[in-house]
Amino acid sequence: MSYETVLAPDGVRVGYERFGAGAPSICVVPAHPLSARALQAAEGSLAAIRQFAELGLIALSEVRGCGRSDKHGPYDYRSLAEDVAAICADINAPPTVVWGNRSGSLIALQVAFEHPETVDGVVLDTLSITDAVSDLVAGDSPKINDLSDRELDNVVFRTVAATVQEGTQGATDEERERIVQELHRAAPLEVWRESIAVAWEDQVDYAGRLASGDAVPRQPIIALVPGPTLNGPAQQLIGLLRNGGANLTIAELPNWCRRLHDPASAAELVATLRPWLDQLPRPDPAAS
Repeated sequence: MSYETVLAPDGVRVGYERFGAGAPSICVVPAHPLSARALQAAEGSLAAIRQFAELGLIALSEVRGCGRSDKHGPYDYRSLAEDVAAICADINAPPTVVWGNRSGSLIALQVAFEHPETVDGVVLDTLSITDAVSDLVAGDSPKINDLSDRELDNVVFRTVAATVQEGTQGATDEERERIVQELHRAAPLEVWRESIAVAWEDQVDYAGRLASGDAVPRQPIIALVPGPTLNGPAQQLIGLLRNGGANLTIAELPNWCRRLHDPASAAELVATLRPWLDQLPRPDPAAS
């Protein structure tokens, strides 16, 4: 595994961990501002993600504010999408797939819509708006900027618990503190504060653009869902994509969606994705 850096269009330096080889290339976009190392701290192992190397070249993105990338805003979804597009262009191993986890799914969709010349497919992994963020934007809840650092830590931990469920459920106080400290190293609290503050507004804005038919990607999309019954935000997003004429495939993977990064469920996921990836357009070697 190697670590690469690249400049986003506005000069912010972002990075990605790279492993595997060949085609397709898959750029993984966690919910912001989680990074590969933060997921590793919460889940205890990246063994499952390493299995994805069977599929091709894997890039674990660290967009602005995450991990070793510059801690420099803005942290709105459009800026994060440009970071991901820069990483995909740097990889330059088509066909290129952007894989978004939870709120990273909205970033992945924006990258695909804004950069059809770069992105050939989208994976939407475990669609959700976390309860922690939803609570903050409710009319009678405290706003993010009014929270103390300790209160914000609780929000951050709940966000991670919803993202890597099996890694945090039932965590002891000592384990919880270890995870939170790793999250502080992955992204300072001020980045979490600003990211959460803009997340809801960006999600509402993007839903409105989808509803108007203005932002539906035309590339193949596969949504990984836990079962036929989805939560409200996920159901709404899938409905907007379908109404907009998206080329959408639904894959029910309850084991993967409830135990993210578990090696056993990852093997099932790889088997499900392989035929979908195989149908993506491949570059013509004669045109090179």
